Amino acid sequence: AEQHPDQDVDALVASALAAHDDATEVGELEVTSGQLLAAYMWLDHIGSPGERGLVVEIAVGSYRLARHETPAPWDDELVLVTMYLTPAT
Repeated sequence: AEQHPDQDVDALVASALAAHDDATEVGELEVTSGQLLAAYMWLDHIGSPGERGLVVEIAVGSYRLARHETPAPWDDELVLVTMYLTPAT
């Protein structure tokens, strides 16, 4: 796979994180434990928490789950998918 400078990847992630207003709601998530695994997949592999993910503290409750896709400018087939949680009303 072709390598890209860190600033290219950083710019892609920054763009994805700024796009939450364009995210499409895909469902609702009920958090009952107060913890949520935040993970990322790169080349179809998920590592153990700490390598490619982490457990975050989150309030127990219902959340809307939304999804946004940000294409990598250097590869038409590479898309960064970002999932967002917002409290359900």
